[in-house]
Amino acid sequence: MSYTIGDVIVHRGEPHDGNPHHGIGSSYDKDAERPFTALIGDERREALRKFKHGEPTSEFTYWYAPYSGGIRHIKHPVEIDWETSGIK
Repeated sequence: MSYTIGDVIVHRGEPHDGNPHHGIGSSYDKDAERPFTALIGDERREALRKFKHGEPTSEFTYWYAPYSGGIRHIKHPVEIDWETSGIK
């Protein structure tokens, strides 16, 4: 099974409470004064590119975390559907 790139969250380190939905800039995080550890924009894209090509990414964690629920730690690049990602 491979996960669509839109459902993949990348964190710098482990997300708060082991929940990848924490630390993505939600109001929940702001109220709790938790750091925003999820990557966005070019930084996220670069971390995903490195992961795809097997480059060192030990500072990041990758998560399948769709809005509809369910969380899974992604440990291998083959778990992501790269075809539609646009990441070379």
